[in-house]
Amino acid sequence: MNKRWDVIIIGAGPAGSISACKLSEAGLSVLIFDKKDFPREKVCGDGLLSDSIKCLKRCGVYDEVEKNANYIDETFFYSSFGTKVVIPGEYFTIKREIFDNILLRHATGKGVKFLPKKISRVEEGNDCFVCHSAEGESFTSNFGIIATGTDINLLKPSVSDKINCKPEAVGVRKYIQSDYITDKMFVSYERSIITGYAWIFPLGSGLYNTGCCAFYGKKGVNNLKKVHDEFLKGFTEAGKIVAAKTGETKLKGAVLRCGLKTGHLLNNKSSRYICIGETIGTTYPFTGEGIGKAMESGEFAAEYILERIRSDLPLVPAEYYS
Repeated sequence: MNKRWDVIIIGAGPAGSISACKLSEAGLSVLIFDKKDFPREKVCGDGLLSDSIKCLKRCGVYDEVEKNANYIDETFFYSSFGTKVVIPGEYFTIKREIFDNILLRHATGKGVKFLPKKISRVEEGNDCFVCHSAEGESFTSNFGIIATGTDINLLKPSVSDKINCKPEAVGVRKYIQSDYITDKMFVSYERSIITGYAWIFPLGSGLYNTGCCAFYGKKGVNNLKKVHDEFLKGFTEAGKIVAAKTGETKLKGAVLRCGLKTGHLLNNKSSRYICIGETIGTTYPFTGEGIGKAMESGEFAAEYILERIRSDLPLVPAEYYS
């Protein structure tokens, strides 16, 4: 582990794992860290849209995900006035605990080395990227990728105090087991949390992911539990699920970084690392779905690093983020 790696990635979620796969397939030595061992729970809506599915196909892991996912061919969107729009397509629902583990194991199968270890600090030398663990260990690579999602603590020392580092939104979700069965996804733009939304995503066998999300500063964001409870009572499909409920989990929450609004935070003078995924706000503001764009940013970052290596050039974040 004391060797110098070609690339070190911090964060083994979808963005980091996809980057790791592509870089390792190209013959680079890749070390990936995460503060937790896998499988681990991740608060999310658990839905995969078409961009996610296309990425899975490109990266050769589609078949494995498909075997573990619930296939859905329609999503129903409801406006705040109750207007319904049906969008057909290919959608998957799968718990992030399962999905993220599949992606990471796919990466390690390609030769990527994974360490469940918290990285507390990063720095750059003249020609290297150095990670320091919470236990005081150091790991060195030629290049680095930061894919820590909404946790941007590794970046804060280089960010001006004038820039708002807070996330844009917060969401809550819980799982409900029910004898009522539907195979459709539902997204409702509830008036109580405009411009937020609520959802019901079936995971198969009567298990549902239900939740809601709102942007900070908007009505209802301070009491999402109440908003979620009212959604379960007032939304027709939710009422059917709850009426036949046989079990449920506790409500859990997570923040979101959306709309690429924080991309400029990372446009510093660094020439040895770049950031991807929700760290730079790749999550869709409209639906809160962030997996697909996170994976695409991972693909792009890997291609970008490979291009710079082939050209014998340093990374140039100003060019990457433009």
